[in-house]
Amino acid sequence: MGILLGFIAILGSIFCFYVLHCFADEWSDKVGGYFGLFAIFLFIVGGLSIWGGIGSLMSPHHSSEAESSIQLGHKINKSKTDEDDSGAYYTDKDDSKLRYFTSGDSNKVTAAKYIYGADHMNVTDVKNKLSDVVLHDDNLKYTDDKTDNDDFLPKGASFNVYSPKNKKWYHVSMQRDSSDEDAKVSSFSIWPGKDNDVDDY
Repeated sequence: MGILLGFIAILGSIFCFYVLHCFADEWSDKVGGYFGLFAIFLFIVGGLSIWGGIGSLMSPHHSSEAESSIQLGHKINKSKTDEDDSGAYYTDKDDSKLRYFTSGDSNKVTAAKYIYGADHMNVTDVKNKLSDVVLHDDNLKYTDDKTDNDDFLPKGASFNVYSPKNKKWYHVSMQRDSSDEDAKVSSFSIWPGKDNDVDDY
């Protein structure tokens, strides 16, 4: 948009110079001077607009999702969270069931926990939450074999997950209602790194 406006301003300045050239003999020096200054002003504004537009096109772009999402291992985005009164964790402003835990003065997110509350959910929903609101990756891979999402269903209470987008491993621990394979989940936690002691390795 800036480039287009810049070209329009430069064309306007060229038109002003043309008009000034054609009617210079008929205008007073004062009117001609003002018109000339206006033409120069348009030319400068146009040049700066084009320069700025080209600069913005050449600068690296980052997706708004990457800038706004909270990632494990990265500094907490306090504008997207509310700190608990105890200071023990941060709650996601978009999803109050999602909590982030940080370490020391670095304020880097070391773990996340999702608490379903009274409505316990199945493991499919856990995988959906990992993909959509925790890791922000639609192509998560599970276990050491990097099994696709559709082919993996946790049998135990913990597993490893790989994010191709983040190029990192994470391990997940679920609080299940029982030891049954189809037992629902009341909450789950996730940390960076692969854990060799998970149930579904």
